[in-house]
Amino acid sequence: MTGVQTCALPILFVIEQWVELLQNNLAGHTICFGNASRVTYGVDDNNKVIGAVVYNFDTNIREAWICIAGVAETHRGQGLYSQLIQEVEKEARNNNMKFIASNIHIDNEPMIASAKKQNRELMHYRSKKQL
Repeated sequence: MTGVQTCALPILFVIEQWVELLQNNLAGHTICFGNASRVTYGVDDNNKVIGAVVYNFDTNIREAWICIAGVAETHRGQGLYSQLIQEVEKEARNNNMKFIASNIHIDNEPMIASAKKQNRELMHYRSKKQL
């Protein structure tokens, strides 16, 4: 990875990651990010996006909310996600946020493990019943 950047949304990579989560039944069908969202992402030596964390700041509760995060399959398990989250946390602190939070699908074991590694407390189960 050549660098971690925080700027405009690298939309194609993020959508591809969201589609992968959908195909694996690890995401809902609602996109929770938009024009006001922020993104921190990493690129390879060819300036291709290889990982991204999209997030919003809720200034009312001083919380950084992770909307979606992903790392290219070829770069998983190499610590890129941890680097990206460290940058998001730094940006959140610089904007007076007190918390960082996200939803994680109950079957997304790699993300659950990563959240625990980052000392993020797992707090809720969400229930749903088809009517």
